[in-house]
Amino acid sequence: MLKISGVICLAIGIFLLVWGHKIAHSVGSQMQQVFTGSPPDRAMHFYLGGLVLTILGVAQFFWRQK
Repeated sequence: MLKISGVICLAIGIFLLVWGHKIAHSVGSQMQQVFTGSPPDRAMHFYLGGLVLTILGVAQFFWRQK
């Protein structure tokens, strides 16, 4: 059961990382970064959520169950 949830978390985490990358490189986000000097918060939230889910998915997938 842990392997199934690990694969699901891994897939969703990678999806969020890709989506955050697309958001960070959109025209609106780049204009916001030019004027404010910082990356958009929405992209950073997707990056962090994707990173956490990816790490959780890898940990669950390789976790040995007794």
